[in-house]
Amino acid sequence: MARSQTTNALFRSAVAIVMLTILAGGLARLLSESRGSGQPVQAARADTWAHCLGTVPVAQNTTVTLGELSTDEPESSLTASAAKNLAYVSTETISIDPIKPELKLLASGKEGFTLPKDTELRVQKGEFSFTGSAVAQVEGAALLLRTPDRLRFGPAPNSSYIVALSNSIEVAALVEGQPNSRALPPGTTGTSKLGGGKRVPLVALDAFAAMPLLLNSSSSLVPIRVFGEKGPSALSIETRQQSLTAKTLTACAIAQGVDYPLAVTDIVPGTNGIMNVVFSVPSSVLPDSSFRTLVDIAVASSDGRYTAHGSFVVFSRLYASLIATLCTGLLFWALLYVRHVQAVPNAAARKRDWGRFFAGLFVSGQDKDPSLSLFQIFFWTVITAWGFFYTFVVTGSLLKMTVEMMALLGIAGTGSVLARWIAVAKGSTSQPVVSAVSAADAERVEPLDFWQILNTNGQFDLLKLQLLLFTLLIGAYVICRIVDTASFPVLDTNTLLLLGVSQGIYIGGKLGGSTALSRAQAIKLELDLATEAVATLPNEIKESEANKDALKKEKELLNQEIQTFEKTTSRTDEQSAKLSTLRKKVLDKDAAIAALETTLKKKNADLSSANDRIKQLKPSLEQAIKEIGLAT
Repeated sequence: MARSQTTNALFRSAVAIVMLTILAGGLARLLSESRGSGQPVQAARADTWAHCLGTVPVAQNTTVTLGELSTDEPESSLTASAAKNLAYVSTETISIDPIKPELKLLASGKEGFTLPKDTELRVQKGEFSFTGSAVAQVEGAALLLRTPDRLRFGPAPNSSYIVALSNSIEVAALVEGQPNSRALPPGTTGTSKLGGGKRVPLVALDAFAAMPLLLNSSSSLVPIRVFGEKGPSALSIETRQQSLTAKTLTACAIAQGVDYPLAVTDIVPGTNGIMNVVFSVPSSVLPDSSFRTLVDIAVASSDGRYTAHGSFVVFSRLYASLIATLCTGLLFWALLYVRHVQAVPNAAARKRDWGRFFAGLFVSGQDKDPSLSLFQIFFWTVITAWGFFYTFVVTGSLLKMTVEMMALLGIAGTGSVLARWIAVAKGSTSQPVVSAVSAADAERVEPLDFWQILNTNGQFDLLKLQLLLFTLLIGAYVICRIVDTASFPVLDTNTLLLLGVSQGIYIGGKLGGSTALSRAQAIKLELDLATEAVATLPNEIKESEANKDALKKEKELLNQEIQTFEKTTSRTDEQSAKLSTLRKKVLDKDAAIAALETTLKKKNADLSSANDRIKQLKPSLEQAIKEIGLAT
């Protein structure tokens, strides 16, 4: 009784210490999280986002308000080609309307006079042209207009413009009866200023493409779930824009100075008018070695009217792996230690019986031999706990279980239950061993050998080796995928079938002489896996098709941008490099689409195979059940 109380107190203390350590680490992780600094977007990020978010088409005859592109950052790449002026040329005769009073007085007289160079006139007719970078307000959208070619604009209705003449002009004396003799001829050139916070309304004479501009905008996106079922593919943000759809949004992330185009997969209505926008984020945004990385996210609608951005913090996969291993090790060390104390009370015996320490949580109920089915449950539980710790450290979010991972746990649990049922049904011929070794008998107990897990009745069992090998290999793959994507992987149906068949063969072997029952259990396991495949594969196929459609849309947008560049007759080195990058991205999209098409073919084939297998297995299962009934 005293020993039991001491063990219970030790267990409570160990678990309390471990849980406090984990909670302290979790609190530190949450305190380090950044939900958007609220600071205005600087020029470097605005420039990157402008290129990453794609282009906004502006149709001919659209009213465009141009303004100077300015920032407090010196030598900013965003404003390197910022335009200060609009070029002007009159397309017909224009009346002389100087701004200076003395010139206005001369213009009202009859004598000839000279308009010096840089004389400012007010005009309402003519054509303006633009080259370089500027802010373009188009139907409520703030856009970055950047072009190496001249864009032509006409005057907006009911608007006048101040134009500085490019050259001096001699104005002849007024000729009686000819009021237009003092008008300036077509072809008169000049410039109109964009600076000083001035906005110039114009009408586009040619269609062109601009880019979303987030310069000096404050953050308004709040990441509410960083990573989900398939790793960095379910980042959600909140917005109150009701008119948005997934098809009209583009998104981009910046992490460690690298931009990552994102796919908007869905927009889900929330509560209180909030809309949840779901992104597909590549796992490459996760840092490999840098301890802490801020990931900035920006979105823009296809018409540029809606732009927003936010940020969240991710931690290094290397450090997260170490922290997750430490937390998982502490948790299970406490459980194993308490279990070891219960099984081997004698301290001297415990020091030489480390096998019973490591196998303490998957030794059979009588503490005699390690159980392979219990080891499977222990193995997948450890991986699951480690995955939860790892994902929380990296992303600040909990790991979402996949259907495939639940199937792995289910296979292990089913195997354990069936193994116990078989043991009870067949009866135990061996003398039971007490669960805890007494102090008096401690010195006579042989230390437990882990590899006894591969023995059956003292003999090596090849079926157990096969099941253990498949379990360890799949487990290693799952761990690698969690490290790479901070998520449980979506396992291939055949992989689950491999483990399920191996488990069924193992359980069948335990049945010994009960041939009909063994066959029924194996068929049932295989039938359950095939049924699960039929239930899950259609959704996976639908999701893959949606991803393929999204990739095709992204490719189409890239091709449109390439066409815009190819129309440019003379390109700078930077533009040529950008064009080359765009073409490479198109090739990458083609490769991704081809891979998805291959995956779709395989999944469709797996679905057809699973349906065929169900048709074959149902009669076999019914026959096996009849044979069991006849045998009993």
